[in-house]
Amino acid sequence: MSQSIIQLLLIDDDPIFRMGVKSICEPFSDLEVIAEAVTLREALAVLDNWVKPPVAPTSGVIPDTVKVAILELRIKDLTAQKNQGTLNQQRSAIAFCQQIQASYKNIPLLLFTSESDPNLLISLRDLGVQGYCPKGVGLEELLIALRQVAAGERYWVSPISGAALSSQRNPQRALTSWQKFRYGLVKPGLRSIEQALQELTKELQEAESIPSDKVMMLNLLITRGRYRELRAARWLVSQLIPPLPPPVNNPPSPPDPLSQPSSPGTNQPPNPGQLATTNDSSLVLATETSTVDVQSLLFDVTVAKLQSGLVNYTGIPLEIDILKLTKKQELIYTILRKSEDLINELRLSEIQPEQLDRKSYSLIIDLWKEAIADFFGKYYSLNVRDAQVEVVPVLLRDAPLVEKEILNHIPLIRDLLAHLLFGEPLTIDNQVYALGSWEATRRAEALLQHWVIQVANGVMQPLLNHFADLEEVKQTFYDRRLLSTREIEKFRNNLSWRYRVRRYMSEPQAIFESSYTLFILGDRGIEKLTIYASRRQELEQLSGIQLAVTLVLEGRDAIAPRVRTAISFIGSTAVYLLTQVLGRGIGLIGRGIIQGIGSSIQDSQFRKK
Repeated sequence: MSQSIIQLLLIDDDPIFRMGVKSICEPFSDLEVIAEAVTLREALAVLDNWVKPPVAPTSGVIPDTVKVAILELRIKDLTAQKNQGTLNQQRSAIAFCQQIQASYKNIPLLLFTSESDPNLLISLRDLGVQGYCPKGVGLEELLIALRQVAAGERYWVSPISGAALSSQRNPQRALTSWQKFRYGLVKPGLRSIEQALQELTKELQEAESIPSDKVMMLNLLITRGRYRELRAARWLVSQLIPPLPPPVNNPPSPPDPLSQPSSPGTNQPPNPGQLATTNDSSLVLATETSTVDVQSLLFDVTVAKLQSGLVNYTGIPLEIDILKLTKKQELIYTILRKSEDLINELRLSEIQPEQLDRKSYSLIIDLWKEAIADFFGKYYSLNVRDAQVEVVPVLLRDAPLVEKEILNHIPLIRDLLAHLLFGEPLTIDNQVYALGSWEATRRAEALLQHWVIQVANGVMQPLLNHFADLEEVKQTFYDRRLLSTREIEKFRNNLSWRYRVRRYMSEPQAIFESSYTLFILGDRGIEKLTIYASRRQELEQLSGIQLAVTLVLEGRDAIAPRVRTAISFIGSTAVYLLTQVLGRGIGLIGRGIIQGIGSSIQDSQFRKK
């Protein structure tokens, strides 16, 4: 499934704010600011251009794009005439939004504004404006709002009843786990901005210390421009992110090593047990690292990668592909949280290494059951043929099928748990790597992410089996491109075909090649990674069609090189015969014919004389 590109129109007269929004959108492949407007007239001109029929591209490929307009209600055109009064200013804003809703129905409107008047916001919501975010929400909340509005859904930060709506957040409120997760996603962006600013500051200091006649002015101006842009982006992010509420009656938590990067240019070694991340999101751990440190780092990095968009780039259909982005993130985060709780419980129960051999897969099944109850809600029910059906018990009845098709195929569960609980080394490509090493931590990260994605697929499989085409399910969970019955059935058929191919072709081949295919969270989305692992015992247990597949592969490996050599020899012989033997023979015959014709012509001319 490919992800739509969201093209944005910024209607805001604050140039610093527009620059900051563009800087925020740059790291995300699905967000693109393609137009800006500082007046209402400019905005309408851009919207008029958007609704014109597109020119067909010469390549014949039409990109999947969705256009969204972002409006600041306090733009000067709506507030310039102070003598109008508040009521007239509100009427101007309502009239403009009404014009957009009526004339550009296919272009959703998101209010990203500092306006907090509850009556105006209620009126605009009732008018049908798709989204509202006050300036001051978290960065991830803004990204979710953009993507939900682009997906055709409504998104309002706070529920609006007939009473007043306040855009001010209570700084002492308690955050839910999902809100804390979304809050944590902005950390990497802030760290990147700060590190880039420090590097540019150092460059500017070095450049300014050189005599002016030796400095390339163009490079200096470019560096200063980048410095100003980054400062503007930092200012914007500071406006978007309110401070986290302080903990109540809780002891101060230890410092988060991921939020304390070392200053550029320092070469001090890390303290024992200190964790760090490289600029490509890979993991590096110092010596004497505990299992708790490794576990915390793995889960933190995996949570941070949920902002990638979770687009499936593997070429293999997955059950979670049917989910809208927010539900996909929520499901994977729920399983991550449950997985961390499971590992912590195992650590507290002082489970022994030999017990993991017996309990590994039963632990995964328990995790799957808890994830279903937590994600859908223990008492979630649906109206099926005029009867209320509790969803969770129906889904749990498919446990044997999910276990057979998905959960039992999650590899190396015991190795990952033993690594995180007891610090056992991981064997990678027949090499042993200790806890805290770069190789072991990267492998553990991949195993954890595959574990989480596969359990998420297991959560969605029974829902697709029993309630796939219910309207309430489609509106609540599905991506807007997979709402029709035809698309849903096509999606289910692709999944069914995938499991048949895997059972009889892909799995025997992977066993024969001593490999596993993992689904991991990359920088763009869900990607595929193939790793080596010994599977000799599984190979010896193959029978029937699966064994036949391995024999065919072995026969092909044995015969193919000889066949290629024989074909190459026959081809070379044929070329030699055609060019050297037959070609020369044809050439001699042709030459004799030409000479005979020439002699005949000369004889006839001589007789005439």
